[in-house]
Amino acid sequence: MALAVGCGPRHNKEKKRGIYAAPKNAQAAAWRWPGEKIEARDAGGVVAMRLRVRGSRIRAFGHKMVSLGDVRRAGDDYLLSDADGNRAFRVSRDGGDEAAADTWNVCTIARQAPAGEPSPPCEPTPSRLVGGDTVQILHAGEVVAQARSEGNGAMVERKDDSFRLERRAADRFDVTDAGGGAGTIAGAQSAFVAAAIMADEVPPLVRAGFVVIVEDHHGKWSLSP
Repeated sequence: MALAVGCGPRHNKEKKRGIYAAPKNAQAAAWRWPGEKIEARDAGGVVAMRLRVRGSRIRAFGHKMVSLGDVRRAGDDYLLSDADGNRAFRVSRDGGDEAAADTWNVCTIARQAPAGEPSPPCEPTPSRLVGGDTVQILHAGEVVAQARSEGNGAMVERKDDSFRLERRAADRFDVTDAGGGAGTIAGAQSAFVAAAIMADEVPPLVRAGFVVIVEDHHGKWSLSP
């Protein structure tokens, strides 16, 4: 009996991709980036921000899992690199007196220094984080979001609205606004990360850096809480 070649249906044409297949595109790769995560979702279940830590690298994703870049610890500072891998910001503790010990300033890294050349000055930006019993995010001297402990969660306040966070598990918070809308923050030990996530006036990559700093100093990622 002869076997026909090239005739009949192609049974494997629509075969589903295996679970170990390479990602189709950057969006698929973003969803599959491994490691522990902090994730905020809105009332519709859409990712508003996700941070995934793997070793010394923390990848940051914004609304609908758009890549923002990386957050890396550099001694006592934090370096924020954009999605192309270029260093974009440095977040440093204020060098002033003890009253400013919980204040973090952000500067812009204007350009990359060629090998062997000194780094150019880091230009100050209007963004700041003030820690402590109440975490405040400031932009141009104005508090754009703050979180303070309340009950088993926190109250987050912005200029025109407020949100109540209630702890539902060791690392999960339900978020409710005045209108009854809901969301979730999972993976974080501290409800204070919400202040950074909701500070819309601050650039998304800087907000991601602030989330890491808050979690480092209030949650489980801290090397020296």
